[in-house]
Amino acid sequence: EECDKQIKGDVAALREFNFDAVKLDGCGGETNLELYNKYVKESGRAVMTENCHWGSKVPFKPDPSLPPAEGCPWNFYRSSGDVRASYASIMYNLGTVEPLRTQNLSYPGCWAYPDMLQ
Repeated sequence: EECDKQIKGDVAALREFNFDAVKLDGCGGETNLELYNKYVKESGRAVMTENCHWGSKVPFKPDPSLPPAEGCPWNFYRSSGDVRASYASIMYNLGTVEPLRTQNLSYPGCWAYPDMLQ
């Protein structure tokens, strides 16, 4: 219930301050992205949503058993953990997108991306 109130308040703040996009990090309270998406839809205005759950914190990838609008309640999502200052880390993070692509889990409106900023 507390998380529900937090999510409702955050969506209300997005509207009040006219935000068009939001990044939901895996270390924050908004890990229930389906509920977050529900309140965004109820607010009547689309918000570009980034799922930054590091490629590991559920939900971190689309659910192919559901229609795209339900199975991917975000616009893009991170496929990897934080990049480190090494070539190996960069290459590892790049490689995290390929399994999602081959499973058709990265597509227009629901793009997978690796963390690449250092």
